[in-house]
Amino acid sequence: MKRKRLLTFLAAAAVLAFSFLLSLWIDGQIEQRKYPPPPTTAETPMSYAETTLSPWQEWPLILVNRTHAVPDDYVPPLFTLENGQQYDARIYPMWQRMVRAAKKNGFLMEAAYCYRSNETQRQIMDERVAWYRRQGNSQQEAERKAKEYVAEPGHSEHELGLAIDIHAGKNTNAEQLFKWLQANAWRYGFIERYPKDKVEITGIAYERWHYRFVGRDAAKEMKKKHLTLEEYLGQVN
Repeated sequence: MKRKRLLTFLAAAAVLAFSFLLSLWIDGQIEQRKYPPPPTTAETPMSYAETTLSPWQEWPLILVNRTHAVPDDYVPPLFTLENGQQYDARIYPMWQRMVRAAKKNGFLMEAAYCYRSNETQRQIMDERVAWYRRQGNSQQEAERKAKEYVAEPGHSEHELGLAIDIHAGKNTNAEQLFKWLQANAWRYGFIERYPKDKVEITGIAYERWHYRFVGRDAAKEMKKKHLTLEEYLGQVN
């Protein structure tokens, strides 16, 4: 009788353990479908940064601005989001963590504009210049004004796949979202790239929506010392 009870107990325990493990597996499958992993196939190209940059300037810290161009042979390994936007696949995990953290704090956000090809950046610049021309500006003045908001082709961080223009999601207060990002983005390796009080250093007008991945250690120091990427790298012109 005792042996029969023991066998019954062990069988029940086994069923419970199996059910528990099955529920964990199902939850994992659901989570994986919500946030699919970035591509890791051998076909994913190795970036220029991984092969030729000096150790102090690894791929998250590539400086691109008015005086530092995107290398001609730079090829980021791109990951495509559901909305069709693309960014460097290596920043996928940290971006998703930041999205989840924002959601827990009541904010929905989306990656509205990410990677751009050189051709797309040129088109955006041409459209901005044309708009200023329609306002009555000369060609020279239109180009000058356009460069305050749009980087020249070959000089845009978006061509690296490391910059994300963030938009507030449905029923999310944009002001509150960007305050949260200013305070917390560094935890996930992102920085507000063009702060309001650093225009003379960055050369780009204030863009509260433009965030750049630099890695958590660098982002932490930049946040603590209120540095731009130029200042952090000692590349202020």
